[in-house]
Amino acid sequence: MTGADPVILLLTVLLAPIIVILLVSRLWITEKKNGGDSKLPPGDKGWPIVGSTFSLFKPHPATTLGDFLNLQLSRYGKIFSTSYLGRTLVISADPEFNRFVLQNELRLFQNDLPSHIKTILGEGNLSFMTGETYKSTKSLVLGFFNSWQIQTRFLAEVEEAAKRVMTSWRQKSLILANEELSKFFFNLAIEKAMGLTPDDPKAEELRKAFIATNTGLYAVPLSLPFTRYSKALKARNFIFSIVKIKAEDRKRNSDKMDGKESDLIQYHLKNNPSLSMQSICDSVIGLIFATLFNTQIPLH
Repeated sequence: MTGADPVILLLTVLLAPIIVILLVSRLWITEKKNGGDSKLPPGDKGWPIVGSTFSLFKPHPATTLGDFLNLQLSRYGKIFSTSYLGRTLVISADPEFNRFVLQNELRLFQNDLPSHIKTILGEGNLSFMTGETYKSTKSLVLGFFNSWQIQTRFLAEVEEAAKRVMTSWRQKSLILANEELSKFFFNLAIEKAMGLTPDDPKAEELRKAFIATNTGLYAVPLSLPFTRYSKALKARNFIFSIVKIKAEDRKRNSDKMDGKESDLIQYHLKNNPSLSMQSICDSVIGLIFATLFNTQIPLH
């Protein structure tokens, strides 16, 4: 080694990141000039590497689309492309095109959600399955809801859940509609999914954990303390631990259930005994999550 070697090494370490950034920026500028991939809809790809991530997830009122989407829709129309953490996205606000995509899922289109969403919702979630695994699992879940045992009790349980929520209003001077709707749907979901009643001490804690998890889906996936994504991962672990304890307890005492399929956990254990505990828990979490957040309620 010569005396100059440490100096060269130091310069290499200091200059390498700058060179990489310049190369990426040059590629980004070239792509912008050339119009990017001509097969994709037009759109603004944002900044190098991060793309439009921060603009896309900038907080906005739940009753609006937000400044970013409004601007892109006005510039490029109902279907446009953008970039999210280095990945190209196509965003559609066209009902006809969205219907076409959903009708041809697994044939012309394949689900490819960002990896951080899979981490939060779980790999056993129906949203991430494809092919025969998707078909069989979907059939199993639909079979649960179509069973006569569920259908004969469901309307009465919905009425009971509504009465329970409205009864609690007598003790309140202020009623927040979105909060009460959240409790109503959540109470129904946890009872059907895992046999948990609203009176259970863990019920309200679970509901707040699901809300924290949902918030993390729309946050920049940085696993740093105090970030929304980090809080969502912590909430996900808490939810999974509660569901797993419930499922394992149900499995140990399955002989005492007398063949009843009162909730999704029991239905899985009886009709698909080869299903792993991870998959059962992810399926239950997915059902609760879909029930709570597919109602388009702006929760905070």
